[in-house]
Amino acid sequence: MNRIRRMEILGESAKYDRCNYGNYNPDNFFSEKLPGVYNATNPNGVCMPLFKVLMTNKCSNDCTYCVNNCANKFNRVELSPSELTSIFLEYYNNRLVEGLFLSSGVPGDIDVSMENMVEVARQLRLEHGYQGYIHLKILPGSSYDMIKRAMSLANRVSINIEAATSEGFNELSSTKNFNTDILRRMAWIKRLMKRDGNLAPSGHTTQFIVGASHESDSDILKRVNWLYKKMDIRRSYFSAFNSMEGTPLEGHEEPAPLRTGRLYQADHLVNSYGIDLKELTFE
Repeated sequence: MNRIRRMEILGESAKYDRCNYGNYNPDNFFSEKLPGVYNATNPNGVCMPLFKVLMTNKCSNDCTYCVNNCANKFNRVELSPSELTSIFLEYYNNRLVEGLFLSSGVPGDIDVSMENMVEVARQLRLEHGYQGYIHLKILPGSSYDMIKRAMSLANRVSINIEAATSEGFNELSSTKNFNTDILRRMAWIKRLMKRDGNLAPSGHTTQFIVGASHESDSDILKRVNWLYKKMDIRRSYFSAFNSMEGTPLEGHEEPAPLRTGRLYQADHLVNSYGIDLKELTFE
């Protein structure tokens, strides 16, 4: 399969990781002729075109909401670190993107997948002198040393929590553990940032899948509030569950269209304006 086609597949797969304020907008993908270019908008309304792809959509995890679920049958492709570095630099040097947002499936050993992403950042920083924005996803279960290496090269890192509770998380995956693979890694990221302010200087973020489990908005916001206070999370993203063909949750009811927007508003009231979470009423 040629490189452009692999880029199209991996760019499409990457759209489920949020880096935009508010609800997902498919129109933010710049052009089908330029796969992987995504116009991210921050809370101040400033637009930043990012090169946003997966290194591979091969994955051994069984996340019930995810199109890359290990049981799903479709084209599985990958890009090597050198290929991805080359493509990014081509985009960057032609002023098509201003930064990199990189994630990956986990086809086997977690640290091998993390190593591939870290190698892209290493090549960009140390071999090509790139000093711009890099956001690296921390894969659940990654080792402490690999997380530290990622943070030494990236402006920002993130690990997706997906659910607010261990019970809700267990509804979504049987191959990952909420407390050890997610929360423990968040604690490591916090510890590393406190020890060295040069590691991931833009902080770390996370993402929730809204509506895939039976968790309420109250459950989600309580966890978000806890993450800000206990894990020093810089920001939480809310991704509305989409029922996709070929996944175990195909046909599962999708959340109300306004639900994620309301979560962003409530999150903003609590964490930007200091309103006590108890003051908000949930139906």
